[in-house]
Amino acid sequence: MEKNPFSIEDESFEIITRLLSQNGLLDRFDGKEMAVVRRIVHATGDISVAESIVFSEGFYDAFCDAMCVSRTVVTDVKMVSAGISRKVIKGLSVNVYVDDEDVIRESVEMGVSRAYLAVDKALMRHPNAVFVIGNSPTALLRILEHGSAGFVIGVPVGFVGAPEVKQRLADSSIPHITLLGTRGGSPVAVAAFNALLLEAKADGVVC
Repeated sequence: MEKNPFSIEDESFEIITRLLSQNGLLDRFDGKEMAVVRRIVHATGDISVAESIVFSEGFYDAFCDAMCVSRTVVTDVKMVSAGISRKVIKGLSVNVYVDDEDVIRESVEMGVSRAYLAVDKALMRHPNAVFVIGNSPTALLRILEHGSAGFVIGVPVGFVGAPEVKQRLADSSIPHITLLGTRGGSPVAVAAFNALLLEAKADGVVC
């Protein structure tokens, strides 16, 4: 068994590319899309997930523009925040507000999810941030209700609300990546973001 982590990753991506080709999925995606697709497939171990990944038009340029404006990322939960590759570019700020005392207090008083209210706080502080949502459909719903964000990776997992809100994101004008249906989660959100960040770094387009 191969023990070198870089060799394992390279071989994994070769296998993924071959399987995508065999399943007629390879030609669906351009170069930047494929960079994201391969990492999501790698994170899930599921080739079929590629069939449900949706990219907004001009998503890569929109991501790079958002990163140039603020270099700020907002996540819905700490698990997503923990997976963000902070060392890829200098000055990257990663924020999660779901456990802030004021958010918790308002959640109890209003009977609304903390993730939903945390988006209000985040948008007030970082209106042009990249939002990376992996777990909470209500967080993604609140972003859509505001109707604005620098860029959104919206892939909350679940059976209640998640499929519907991800379809709304796919139909919206907000620059985004989403994964339709019930699948998603922190590993998918992190994989998509880190793939974009690595592409932007390699292209030298992150300000």
